[in-house]
Amino acid sequence: MMEIEKHLNAKGRSVLIISDLHIPYHHQDSVRFLAAIKEKLLSERSIIVNVGDEVDKHDLSMHPSNHDLDSAGVELEKSKGYIKEIERLFPKMDICESNHGALIYRRAKKDGIPLDYLKPLNEVYEVKRWAWHDAIILSTKKGPVYICHGKSASFGKLCKEVGMSAVQGHYHGKFSLNWYRNPRGVDRFDMYVGCLIDYKHLAFEYGKNNLPKPILGVGYIDEDGNPYLIKMSLDKKGRWDGLIV
Repeated sequence: MMEIEKHLNAKGRSVLIISDLHIPYHHQDSVRFLAAIKEKLLSERSIIVNVGDEVDKHDLSMHPSNHDLDSAGVELEKSKGYIKEIERLFPKMDICESNHGALIYRRAKKDGIPLDYLKPLNEVYEVKRWAWHDAIILSTKKGPVYICHGKSASFGKLCKEVGMSAVQGHYHGKFSLNWYRNPRGVDRFDMYVGCLIDYKHLAFEYGKNNLPKPILGVGYIDEDGNPYLIKMSLDKKGRWDGLIV
């Protein structure tokens, strides 16, 4: 059962915020990139959050699918293999509900199938300690932080609406961190964490004419509540250059 909001105490604990992976159409170096971040920045007490679209589910899309890609069943089996790799890195993870992540439930609702017939996602993906929530609220030393998949593409709008700092994914071309100070002198930040997709893959053909283009990276909040963006910089061949920047 998905919780509406999950509250996590991040005071004195670092937080990794994983952006849209769209497994199995993620960037081929994304797992290696996440492993390097774990080794360099995280501890056993760190919190792992995923903003959603962890799996693409292209063939289940509400929009026309590209039939040159795998069927839904083949895609799921491939996805489960990659998910196992990530689960070995991060056995416990809190994940935001998302448009791609929830596709099976959206399709069931559209076709009149009772949700009781469907397995929870942790059973589908065969993961034990991953949990899905509509939104996540972190308590940090610098104040609360609201994390969701994507509710507003307008800079600053969501953090003003929820009355706290905000982090979003979903908008693959947005990779930014902006600060705001309210009339009472309280600082809040607004963060977009980009994505970790293979944006040249046929699965993302729908976005080939979009501007701006996807930016690869993740979000990070340190033990004192300070936010950062960690860019996955690529070389001329489109591979991760091995740097954490």
